[in-house]
Amino acid sequence: MGAGAALALETSDVTLMDDNLNKLLCAVKMGRTVIATIKENMIFSVLSKLLVIVYIIFKGANLWIAISCDVGSMLIVTLNGMKLLPHSRKAHDMPDNECTPLLA
Repeated sequence: MGAGAALALETSDVTLMDDNLNKLLCAVKMGRTVIATIKENMIFSVLSKLLVIVYIIFKGANLWIAISCDVGSMLIVTLNGMKLLPHSRKAHDMPDNECTPLLA
């Protein structure tokens, strides 16, 4: 690899390593899915905290309710984020032009 190619790899935001442009499309789709999941998790987490604050102000809830809501929302956010993990598939079941199992 020449010096120009190494410099291009270091300074670029996206580097195509082969001729398949479908991988670029898959990367964009994957990025959009990740951003949407992050937004979902943030909204759910903030809303659950606000709900607990309102409940504490009007009902006089104790610390255990706040802790259990915090742990519960943490588990739900973690499980929601796990949908981004690749699904187990055999290599021969996946065609060459299909994106990673993340988007399936």
